[in-house]
Amino acid sequence: MAAMPAVFTDRAVTEALAREPPPGHDGDSGGVGEVAAVEWQSSWRYEKQVTDGAVQTSHIVSVDTGTDPKEHETVSVQTDPVVASTDQSQYDEMGSMPDGVAEAVAEMAKVMFPALDANLHSHAFDGYDVEWEAELKQVVCEHVLQHEPLTDSGLQCTAVDWNATGAVVYVAYGRVDDVESWYAHKSTICSWNIDRYFLAPSRADSAIEMPGCVGSMACHPDRPSVLVCGLYNGVVVVLDTARPSGQEISFRSAAEQSHTEPVMQVAWVSSKDAQRRVVHTIISMAGDGRVLSWGTPKEHKTECVQLSLIARLAVKGSDIRRTQKGSKAGSGTEAGLSALALFTDGVSDQKFVVGTESGGLLQCTLAAAQPEGEANPVLMGHAPHAGPVNSMACSPFHRNLFLSCSSDGSVKLFNALYRKPILTVEPSFGYLFGVAWSPHRPAVFAAAAASGQVAIYDLAGAGGGVVPAVTLAASEDGAAVYGVAFNPKKARYLATADARGVVKVWALSDELIRRNSRELDTLDALANEVGAD
Repeated sequence: MAAMPAVFTDRAVTEALAREPPPGHDGDSGGVGEVAAVEWQSSWRYEKQVTDGAVQTSHIVSVDTGTDPKEHETVSVQTDPVVASTDQSQYDEMGSMPDGVAEAVAEMAKVMFPALDANLHSHAFDGYDVEWEAELKQVVCEHVLQHEPLTDSGLQCTAVDWNATGAVVYVAYGRVDDVESWYAHKSTICSWNIDRYFLAPSRADSAIEMPGCVGSMACHPDRPSVLVCGLYNGVVVVLDTARPSGQEISFRSAAEQSHTEPVMQVAWVSSKDAQRRVVHTIISMAGDGRVLSWGTPKEHKTECVQLSLIARLAVKGSDIRRTQKGSKAGSGTEAGLSALALFTDGVSDQKFVVGTESGGLLQCTLAAAQPEGEANPVLMGHAPHAGPVNSMACSPFHRNLFLSCSSDGSVKLFNALYRKPILTVEPSFGYLFGVAWSPHRPAVFAAAAASGQVAIYDLAGAGGGVVPAVTLAASEDGAAVYGVAFNPKKARYLATADARGVVKVWALSDELIRRNSRELDTLDALANEVGAD
């Protein structure tokens, strides 16, 4: 067997060399012998092995997932009513009480509880409003307002009204005495907030230039910043003063659907839809004899949207001849309408009265409107005035009473069920241009005259409404007063507007704002007096 080469470890080789010389060594230092070749393997060093390899990540998978929100439900609960009890145990739970106190309270409760229950169902204080302001014994002028850039140019106040909150008074500036050249006059809607601490009487809080001369104006009954205006060019526009400057006109009637004569009156009509929600539409009346009903589509934030024409009504000359004796109006011609007022019954404003340039008074209804064409809305006529009817107002407290004033210098009170007037008063102030009924006192109304005076009547007063309770010098130089308006929220205030472009805000006396407990009964009795005629 062949001998295998010796394999030594590092330690074994070292020890062997230390014990004996290698083969062939003679022991002399000078002798050199041959040493057999040996090899050994390291015990701590290993041969490195290198291997090439490659790896690849798995494909990334993405998934889109959508989830629906959880359903939510709102539930309302109401606690059980608290039942009053005089059980002695209630007093014991509160702690010890002096002798006799619980018995005394129980005895008092026997008297107090029935009295409180009787007060709950009593009507003794109906119509009584607590006045937190100081008592005022006479009417005083609190504010004199005018927009000097307009009054210096000779513009007049053509209309005045209060907004829904009663804090802002709106005034239309134009020309009343020059209707034929309306296109040559600049028209502006100005407003003042009388609740502002720093009120500027000579400059309006806002002034909005209109596309035509404004002849009539009415504020929205619920939205404080919205009002509708009728222009002398026959167009109806709706303003929203809360919109950015220059974009206040939110709605406008189309020229081909508008009136062909100056718009003499505009008003908001309230009704309820199928869901019993209150809906407001617009009614306009002009000298062309037409009464148009307008709807407001969905409003755009910045652009002007066209009003939608809902109904067209037309009053003909034959209606005036049929209801007004001696009238020479042609049967086929349109009646020249000059004033309008809506009856309010709390549900829907369908009935209205119109006045004509010849003095006629006609009772009409919106229910006569037809899907196509122009309908005749006239129901009946009332005793006419001897001159043009300039203004009308329906009572906010009685569904059948209305007032009319005319250039003949008289104010007439009518019951819509009868033809003849209940009462006729003549202030002797010349032409009468405006009449308004107080929304706080059922028996109080005001009439504005061409002599610059405003007469306030109280039908429940000592004079029975035949003579004015108060006469105001609304214009210092005798300029005609074209507008008068009671504040719908603040019973203390009355606004007047004259031909010099001056607006005055009056603080009414307590006598004119505090309602009598039997005032409604007085109004009902007055309305029924005509029944014997």
